Parts: sequence; C-alpha cells; structure tokens
Amino acid sequence: MKKIFTILILLLGVFFAFKPILADSNTYVPYSSASIVAQDPNWNTCRGTTTGSIRQASFQNGQLLTSPFFNERSFFTFDTSDLPDDAVIQSATLSLTGAGSFSNPPEVRQYQIYDSTHSDTVVAGDYDLRGTTPLSNTKANTDLFFTGQTTWTFNATGLANISLTSFTKFSLYENTIDYNNVAPSNSVQEWKYFNPVLKVNYVASSTLPVSYFLWTTSTMATDNSLTSHFTFYYLLFKIFLGVLIIFLIAKKRKYA
Repeated sequence: MKKIFTILILLLGVFFAFKPILADSNTYVPYSSASIVAQDPNWNTCRGTTTGSIRQASFQNGQLLTSPFFNERSFFTFDTSDLPDDAVIQSATLSLTGAGSFSNPPEVRQYQIYDSTHSDTVVAGDYDLRGTTPLSNTKANTDLFFTGQTTWTFNATGLANISLTSFTKFSLYENTIDYNNVAPSNSVQEWKYFNPVLKVNYVASSTLPVSYFLWTTSTMATDNSLTSHFTFYYLLFKIFLGVLIIFLIAKKRKYA
C-alpha cells in the first residue's frame, strides 16, 4: 500500500513539474520609422554616404540608363519597454503590408532585417547607421505581397536584440545589392509598404516550470500555444500516468 502511494506522489510531482508553458504576446506599432534613400552617380558614394533623404516607406535601389544610382534603407524604432523584466522571448516577427511594387527588368533581390544604431526618431542622417548583423530570415522580392502582408521571423540574434527596458531598433534593407555591395546595372526594383507591426511572444521566467530548462527556446511555439516537443511529451506522459493509475487502482482492488 505504501509503495502505491509513493509511486502516485512521485508521478503527480513529475506531472506538475511538466505543466504546459503558455506564451504571452505583445504587438507594437513603431515609435518611429522611415525609409532613407541616397542618390549619386557613383555607386560606392551612393551606398557609403552618411545621409540621404526621408521618403515614403519603401525599398528601392538600382539605376536606369545614365541616371544616378539610388539605394534605400528602412529603419524602425519600437518601444518595447513594457515587456516584463523577466520575460524570456520565444519568437518575434515583423509584418509589413504591401502597397505596390515596380520591377524593370524583373530581378530577384533579397531583403533582410539587420541591427541598427539609428536615432530614436529616424532622421535623414541615419542612412549609414544600419547594421550588418542579420536578425531574421530573408525574403525575395518575389515573395513580397503586392497588397497583402509579408512577415519576417527573427532569429536567435534578433530575439536577443529586443529590449525589455527601452527601444528596440533595427533596419531592413536589400542584401543582394546593398549588403553585398554589388552595383546595379540598368535595373530598378521597388516595393512600397505601410503598417509595420512587431509581434513579440514571450513567457515570464518566474512562471516557468522546472521542466522548461530541459528545452531550448527554439522549441517554443507562438500565439499562446504549447511548445511543439513539449506538447507531445506532456500529452504522452498524461496518457501514461492515467493508465498507470487505473492499473494501480485495479491491482489494489484485486488484493483488497
């Protein structure tokens, strides 16, 4: 009898240690955001200048015939200081809504989120303050929706870049031409957007069960769902525990 109760207590302890992990989610609109474009007859000057001109939210780079080169970068500042001090960020995305595109002639270009040291409120002089550390996956211009929503997912470095106490800043620009410093030749690619939205999924470390530390943050799911691996093993354990309890009760009655 004592053995049965001991086993049940141990199993219940493990059961509560492996309780589900639910993620909270915060959605942010920019504190400040802008696109900055630079133009110059020389590509290296165009790309390497310290300042540009604030214009509509878009990505644009290239050259047509004998016109100057032009190159555009987008900068975003989000106030994420309302995240809990003990938040463990599990995932984050940036979504932009398309507002039109232009391609002449059609060429594949890649766009990616990078770190940035721009001003809290974006100014024209922030053009060269974009970083070079990738914070997300890439999106080809063929994947940028003309009118729908396009979403980038932050990588581990990007998640670490999200501030719990102040502003979160990053840049988004083209890496085929701009990042790799390849001068465009008689080609213009443009994509206009609006409504930048940053979504951050997190859990408060003070609410984490002991079992959390057996899992990496990469296994965490988003949108208030359970972790992918955790869900499977948690449900499997519940089934096992239920069957075992039924077996022990049946065994007890047999020998009662």
